[in-house]
Amino acid sequence: MKFFKHILILFYALSFFLLPAFSPAGEIDELSSKAEQGHVEAQFKLADAYYSGTGTRKNPEQAFFWYEKAAQQGHPKAQRALGAMYELGKGTAKEPEQAAFWYEKAAEQGLARAQTNLGILYETGEGVAQNHDTARMWYEKAAEQGYARGQTYLGRMYELSIGVAVDYTKAFYWYEKAAEQGYARAQTNLGALYEAGQGVEQNYEQAVVWYTKAAQQRYARGQFYLGRMFEQGLGTERDIAQASEWYSRAAALGYVKARKQLAKVKSELTRTNEKIIQEKQEAVDQIQDDEVTIITAAKMKEKVESEQINSRHEYLATAGDPHSQYLLGLLYLNGNDGYEMDAEKAAYWFSLAAEKGNIAAQYQLGLLYLNGEGVEEDLQKGKLLLEQAAESGNVDAQYNFAVMYLEGLKVEQDKDNAIFWLQKAANQGHQIAIKALDSIIEKQPGTTEKFNSQRAEELYQLIIAEQHRRESTNSINSNNQQLYQLIIAERQRRGNVNQGSVYRNEVSENAPKEIPATAVMNPVADKNKKDIYARVTGLQLEIERLTERIDSGLSDRDYARYMELKSPVFVIHDSERLEAYQTELDKLLLEMTSQ
Repeated sequence: MKFFKHILILFYALSFFLLPAFSPAGEIDELSSKAEQGHVEAQFKLADAYYSGTGTRKNPEQAFFWYEKAAQQGHPKAQRALGAMYELGKGTAKEPEQAAFWYEKAAEQGLARAQTNLGILYETGEGVAQNHDTARMWYEKAAEQGYARGQTYLGRMYELSIGVAVDYTKAFYWYEKAAEQGYARAQTNLGALYEAGQGVEQNYEQAVVWYTKAAQQRYARGQFYLGRMFEQGLGTERDIAQASEWYSRAAALGYVKARKQLAKVKSELTRTNEKIIQEKQEAVDQIQDDEVTIITAAKMKEKVESEQINSRHEYLATAGDPHSQYLLGLLYLNGNDGYEMDAEKAAYWFSLAAEKGNIAAQYQLGLLYLNGEGVEEDLQKGKLLLEQAAESGNVDAQYNFAVMYLEGLKVEQDKDNAIFWLQKAANQGHQIAIKALDSIIEKQPGTTEKFNSQRAEELYQLIIAEQHRRESTNSINSNNQQLYQLIIAERQRRGNVNQGSVYRNEVSENAPKEIPATAVMNPVADKNKKDIYARVTGLQLEIERLTERIDSGLSDRDYARYMELKSPVFVIHDSERLEAYQTELDKLLLEMTSQ
């Protein structure tokens, strides 16, 4: 009984930290009351709450409504936010002209962030007539206020000769201002000027310093440039292992150029390892002629089948099939199956599939926009696409969005949003997200007072769901009878806890007073319990996902596509894998009872 009590306490603690830090409902009511009375600051704060989902559910339409109210009263931050919603089409239709109108209202009041946004519209010609002089004017106003993003865009105009003559000295000046504030993009640009000796005396060591600062902030382009310095031995000792490490990190963030360089340095690492080469050669020498023939035939068959599949994807993609468009984009992105790596073609096919609602394509296209690969870098489009994919259930997008908020990558750092998206990914069985949540929870102070019983109930059901399913189908394994009795007793006790009540570590008076002596659990080491719990939770999530997959009723054509993506060597029928997971779960639950 003690063990179950400890489990329950753990679940309530998890629910406390996994849920976003909401404001009290009373605070939202108070803001709403003041906002309806015309209080401009209350209108702005209420809009922020609806936009971020703080203290209430996310509601872009309501956020737009209250931003507009505050903006019409001259609130500069509300005006900028309203402009952003018009630019991105969130909570309203996308209207670049209205975005420019409200950005200008806020910019004229001296808001540096709005000045930079307005400068970008003038530079690109969205919502206004393209005018590089006006763009530079607004960048200068933001830069003179010390706004790092505005300083970076101003430096970029001088570096790339956008509306002005090339002036590397001025570019260096503004990049340095922004870089010293920790702005990763500026740090990378500054490093590039040091590397090339433009606007400053060439200094590879300083280039490495600034690339390192950007790379440590998980900025993909900075990681790529740092890897290149290690590969070429510029400003540091040549170190292929370090080059491989930084290329690998940049590639993981979706930076396409890094993938090609990563393959190159890994090949070099292999060539320098004479022992591995010798062992491979000895293995080849031992292969008999008939084995070589079989392997060659298998490869030829695999190649022919691959070419047939790719040809079918090209045909279907051209005909407008979004799934084939997405797969064709992947082939160009990674350079697989005879396709040369081409980020622009990948972006083209991903965009076609994304427009038709393909979630995975939205995710891949978002990464390309965030990193400026195959398309012009556009952080707002990238974040919007990533958010669409995440909200539609793409687990990789959810996890990446969580990391962006957790680390402050291309967005303002926001731990509540990070935990929100980690929860989404973890609920789909993303093991890294589950571990990340555990890590965050372990670092939280004060975990012993109040916990939300409704969320704890949901987490608790992850442990007992399989036993409940077997109870309903009269298929309880006889080896699990003792555990089953404990779970049933605990469910009966928990049935007396009202939804929404606060659990304070007490035991219900209606809890069973007698438990079979053979079923009483002894305390075990915290680490061992945690490991078992993590694996049980992961298995429950996998079982739930596989069950949904089997019950989905896909057509033969869709199921064939699903199977094409799997390597024939590792294909296990879903039903067999489900049975294997259930068997492993039984063993783990019995292990819990034995302890």
